[in-house]
Amino acid sequence: MNPENHYTERLSLTEGQLQQVKKQIFRISMLRLALFIAGIAGVYFFFNLTFLPFFILVKVHNRLFIRKEWLETQARIIQEELQALSGDYSSFEDGKEYANPEHPYSFDLDIFGRRSLFQSINRTCTFFGKVRLAEWLENHLHEKASIEKRQEMVREISEHTLFREQFRVAGLVHHSQSSDAEKIQAWSQSPAQYLYAGWVKAFIWGVPVINSLLLITSLAGWTSFSWLGLSFGIFLVLSFGIIKRATYIQETYGKQLKSLNGYARLIALAKAENWKSTGMLELIERFNLNGQSPIQ
Repeated sequence: MNPENHYTERLSLTEGQLQQVKKQIFRISMLRLALFIAGIAGVYFFFNLTFLPFFILVKVHNRLFIRKEWLETQARIIQEELQALSGDYSSFEDGKEYANPEHPYSFDLDIFGRRSLFQSINRTCTFFGKVRLAEWLENHLHEKASIEKRQEMVREISEHTLFREQFRVAGLVHHSQSSDAEKIQAWSQSPAQYLYAGWVKAFIWGVPVINSLLLITSLAGWTSFSWLGLSFGIFLVLSFGIIKRATYIQETYGKQLKSLNGYARLIALAKAENWKSTGMLELIERFNLNGQSPIQ
């Protein structure tokens, strides 16, 4: 199929799906509003009949917004490909930060920068991918076997049109950052501050035990209820200091897990594809080996 016809058909299909998702979002927004108003009006008698569907719609609504972002990104990259077919590569990063006047050939041949080779072939969707492409262009292969293997890989990837599209959409939706590698490595190597701390275990087990004993002794008349109130107050104050730190850790872990999920989705897309070239099979095999990363 002619590339322009392919991208035109894909764009039309994507825009149709996007309009459908937008309509669903609007309908659910109206339904959520109606259920919320009904829930406020009948909170005492009809809680389960109004707020439960409301919370379900919130979850569905969030998924539709994720789908909307996906389709918008998909439509954008298809439009970029249509522009590229007419010679306009301005939508793609030009890699000007890699331009080096002292390099043996990249500066003279305009490998990087506006209207460069890098800009014309750059379809990377992560910071890692952009760096690797720049490295390939700056450090060309010398051995015939390695050159032929890479050519075979590129040729095979060129035949997987929908995979390339979905892979790039997934990467752009993920919003990769240059600091991802450092953050993920630092997070993975950081000590589990609260997991094995003795005082944490003592606090978890000690608080309910002490309060239970004070409650029993107070009910039995052996001690005053004021001791129970004092114990509860002390533990409550101490918990405020722990909660602040725990919330910070939870937010940090949440961000890193979100970043890892983004890369995991890219890996899953690559592994789900049916590859035949030697280079691609070796690359996928590296994903399956513990302790190795194709990024390195």
